[in-house]
Amino acid sequence: MKTCEKINIYVTILPALSIVLVAFLTYKEILSYFFSNIDTTYMLFHWKMESLDDMARIFTEPWANAFYRPLYAFSAGIDSTIWGLNPFGWYLTNLILHISVSVSLFYLMLSLSNGALFIAWLSAVIFTSHPILANDVQVIPYRQDLIPALFMLISLLLFVKYVSRPV
Repeated sequence: MKTCEKINIYVTILPALSIVLVAFLTYKEILSYFFSNIDTTYMLFHWKMESLDDMARIFTEPWANAFYRPLYAFSAGIDSTIWGLNPFGWYLTNLILHISVSVSLFYLMLSLSNGALFIAWLSAVIFTSHPILANDVQVIPYRQDLIPALFMLISLLLFVKYVSRPV
């Protein structure tokens, strides 16, 4: 690896870490919240994974008899298995997903802006701390928005990297 490439890696890691810090400081209070919302109660008991049959059910049954969201249900099942009825872990998962979305947005914006570090950083910080996202991070069932956002941003980032590679 060239020295210039090493410097670029370190130059982009620091803003990414600052985005992680901004996201954490913005939403750290949710780690002390208790469960809310009627959907959370349904989710706590319906997506509990105690056997392989439960895992199969998650990938074959719709959520709340209306939506088929297997990755959302699977993440809820993992949280249920690890954390049980401790809300800290459920909110921690939402916070980690939000941080992952924000950092992915930073790298996507960095690619789209031809390496304009400040523009990419500012875009991600505004996104990370914008109050319109409060529900998605603070309400456990809204994780169904965070997971697709993460996959969409990673897909776009990989596409932009592929398209902009030298031929």
